[in-house]
Parts: sequence; C-alpha cells; structure tokens
Amino acid sequence: MKSKMIIGSLLMLGILFVSVGCGGGNSVGTPTPTEEPIGPQPIPTESLSQPPMNVSWISPGHVDVGNFYAGATAEYPIRVHNGNSVPSIFLVTCRMPDNTVIDYAMASPEAIHWVTITGAETPLEAYETRDMLVSLTMPYGAVAPASKWELWISVIDTSQTGFVQTEICTRWLITME
Repeated sequence: MKSKMIIGSLLMLGILFVSVGCGGGNSVGTPTPTEEPIGPQPIPTESLSQPPMNVSWISPGHVDVGNFYAGATAEYPIRVHNGNSVPSIFLVTCRMPDNTVIDYAMASPEAIHWVTITGAETPLEAYETRDMLVSLTMPYGAVAPASKWELWISVIDTSQTGFVQTEICTRWLITME
C-alpha cells in the first residue's frame, strides 16, 4: 500500500514537472502576469491632445501676460470650437471676472475697454475650430487696476435656448512691471 502511494506521488510530481517545466517557472512564450496598479492612474497623453469634436470648447484656459505697462500691447489667439452638428454664431467678449486667482485684483471697468477681439461675433460651421485674436492695449498714461490683475475672455454659443446657457471663459492674468 505504501509503495502505491509513493508511486502515485511520483507520478503526480512527474505530471507537475512536465506541465510547469523543470525550472518551476513559466515556460517560454507564456506572458508573466503583472500586478494591477493601485490608485488613480494618469490619463494617456494621446487622449488629452485632441479635445472632443462634439463638445464646444476654447483654448487656452488661461493666458499669462508679464511685464505689462502703459503703452504696451499683448496679443494671444483664442481657439474656439463649435461642438454642434449645425452652424452657430459664437460671441466672444471681454468681461469682469466672477472671481479672481489669489493675489490678483479684478480688472477695472476702464481696463475692459482696452481689449479688442478680432472676429468677436463669428459664425462657425458644424464642428469647426477657429482662432480669434485677442489684443490687450493699455493706453499711455493709463493707470493699471493693480500690480496683478485679471480679466476674462468669454465665449457664448448664441444658438443656446432656455433659461440656463453655457459660457466658457479664458482667464487673462496680467502682471505689471
């Protein structure tokens, strides 16, 4: 009886070595299992490089203007995308911020008039993306609202109906000399 158990055990070990291999590890060609990462994972950069086509968006989210002074001009293009399946007019305006970044003051009502937007009321075809040039020109002799101040460039799709409408804004953070 003892010999049958020994023979049975040896047969089982032989089958195990044949199926796993003599080294006890994985055989060639079998992928090694990897551990699943724990916690939030970064979004792949290829999905971040192209915004969705069926959502209206603007870019960039904020513009930094440094060393600004009376008599200076700062220009930057704002990219606007129509995510609708029909043409629409997008109204681009400058306005006072609802809130500001820490240590930045609101633009003065006078400073809002220093902004010029090329293509401020632009019709965009379905899924079209277009750049609109925003220029901030502070007149000679004008007084800045603060040493650090902020204004917003607002984009509204005028085809929206209803009580609630979406507005997308770009922050302009201006730092004086």
